[in-house]
Amino acid sequence: MRKLMAIILSVLLVSACFAAIGATAAQAFEVSASSPESVTPGQSYDLVITLDSMPALGSEEHVSAIIFKVGYDKDLVTFDLKQGKEADFTTTLNSGLENIVAVEDDYIDATFMDFSFGDLFAADQTVTFHFTVDESAVSNVVFDVYDVAYAIGTNMTAFIDGVGTGSVSEYVAVTLPEPYAKIDFSTGAAIDLKGKVELTNNGASFSEKEFKHGDNTFSAMAMNVTAAGQNVGGKFKELSTRAEVIAFADTYGFSIEAVYVNYAQSSIQGVVCATQNGGWGIATNGGKPYFLAHDGAWKTAYALEVAPNDELTHVVGVYDPFSKNVRIYINGVLEATTAFANAFFPGDKENFNLFYLGADPDTNGVGNDYKMSNFSLLKANIYASPLSNAQVQEAYD
Repeated sequence: MRKLMAIILSVLLVSACFAAIGATAAQAFEVSASSPESVTPGQSYDLVITLDSMPALGSEEHVSAIIFKVGYDKDLVTFDLKQGKEADFTTTLNSGLENIVAVEDDYIDATFMDFSFGDLFAADQTVTFHFTVDESAVSNVVFDVYDVAYAIGTNMTAFIDGVGTGSVSEYVAVTLPEPYAKIDFSTGAAIDLKGKVELTNNGASFSEKEFKHGDNTFSAMAMNVTAAGQNVGGKFKELSTRAEVIAFADTYGFSIEAVYVNYAQSSIQGVVCATQNGGWGIATNGGKPYFLAHDGAWKTAYALEVAPNDELTHVVGVYDPFSKNVRIYINGVLEATTAFANAFFPGDKENFNLFYLGADPDTNGVGNDYKMSNFSLLKANIYASPLSNAQVQEAYD
């Protein structure tokens, strides 16, 4: 019955056009929006609507309904939905209230009703909406609060105007974090410029080569493999126990970036790989890149297509403990996402903090598995965070 009344009331609210009745209360009904001081494209945030003050009423009078709208730019912001136009929100409002909260094209329309006609509304109660800033956003995000009003007692189709205060979140351009490990080949050797990884060359060479990517051709220093078994091994200096590796992965997340060309594609081959009954890695299967991580079982995200064998491919694999998924990006574009549920599970034995460029560790920690045979690696970075879509695009650009 209450649900039916709520639906009927929503129609009446529109037809009533928020008509004011009676004398205005001594204290106004005030509602305000609060959003982050700054926002970045591709990230998600909370918009908090607060009942700042309730009207001063007589002892026998009670607020029985409140309404407000929140305007926003649909080209900049997307709000989370439960289903249809129904908004997904959390609230500290009394659980006994009925509500109709819809996300329209450029505003949220919210109505909350107290059919007990008691004192269920109170100052400082909040309604929190969840929104994501569009990847292409290049301006401040503005939220307007308007059509604020309240009803008294059983006359729930006549409303008294309140006051709404909006908010502005400053647009901040996407910034790519500094890598945790930044592997560089420009000096004719493999060096981690951040000092986090100990690197050992196992027969790979380093030279300037000409590369192609799309319509561009250029020369750059690279690590080169010309025969199976050549690789570079890496060991994390500050992650000296399995527990530290697990804590790092599940506290911060991580992302692996590689720019490479695999001239001799075969079955499984390691690009930047650390898999041995656990771990993580960027690898290829028949030339198709994939990223995998272990949470008690392998969770794998595959690229959509085989990478070319005559030009560079930019690959980013992301382990995201916050969204609980692994992702793979090819040339800046998200191509696959796979969910996981459990804690990160490193490689077994002494492999928990090892990885290889151009191969994968075997059970003894030697780079004898999934070997490249004709391969060039232009870049390899490890980030101590799960890069966002916009950050990956920034890295690719």
